[in-house]
Amino acid sequence: IRQRTAELEAANAALRTTEARLRLLADSPLIGILFGDVYGGIYYANDEFLRIVGRTRQELQTNAIKWDKITPSR
Repeated sequence: IRQRTAELEAANAALRTTEARLRLLADSPLIGILFGDVYGGIYYANDEFLRIVGRTRQELQTNAIKWDKITPSR
């Protein structure tokens, strides 16, 4: 049990480290990032993405931006 507990604690620590690195990237002004759903909804967009598409955080929070509407079709 002690060995398994130690393994799980190590895995959790690795996940926290990875999450922190991803958060730094997602919050960085280097690249626009969004996370959305298959219906066009956006549930996360960083400030750089909003700047690129010329929209505001308020528009994002009120679901006024749909990624499928601002993405060119093929």
